[in-house]
This record gives sequence, structure tokens and C-alpha cells, in this order.
Amino acid sequence: MNNDPFGDRDMRGETFRKANMEGCRFDSVNLSGASFWAVLENARFGDCNMAGVSFDDVNLSNATVENANLSGGSITNANLSGLTISAANLTGISISHADMQGASISGVDLK
Repeated sequence: MNNDPFGDRDMRGETFRKANMEGCRFDSVNLSGASFWAVLENARFGDCNMAGVSFDDVNLSNATVENANLSGGSITNANLSGLTISAANLTGISISHADMQGASISGVDLK
């Protein structure tokens, strides 16, 4: 799936289990309620609705999240090293047991 674009799709509630999605691009995708147990290294999430998304035991190293809604989501047991998050809604997100070494978070709403 490397570098495959997932543009303008409705993928609400989808489950991605043991998937290698390294380098995939999710642009303007509705991923609300989706669940990921996957390799998402170098992936890009731009202009996505990811409300209630679940990232459990994932590799999001060097991934980019821009202008996205992750409110109410959860990230557990994750490699977030080098992750860049900007202009995102992180209201009510739960992050636990995550390696955030070198991660960059800016312009986010945490209310």
C-alpha cells in the first residue's frame, strides 16, 4: 500500500489490522471511529475527520497530521517518534504508553 492515496473517501468505522500502510496519504478522508493496528510510518493525514479514531499498537513514526479533527480519539502503545501534528483538534484525546521522542505538536486545540 505504500504511497497509495486515500483521497475524499468515507472510511468511517473501518478497521485496519496488521496492515502495512507505510507512506500512505489520507487526504480529506472521513476516518471517524476507525481503528488502526498498523504500520503508518511516514503516512500523511491532511484535512481528515478522525473523531473517535483509535490507534492501538501502531507505528506513526515520522508521520504528519495536518488540519485534522482527532477529538475523542485514543492513541495507545504507539511509536510517535518524529510525528508532526499541526492545526489539529485534540480535544479529549487520550494518549498513553507512547514514544514521543522528537515529535512536534503545534497550533492544536486541547480544550
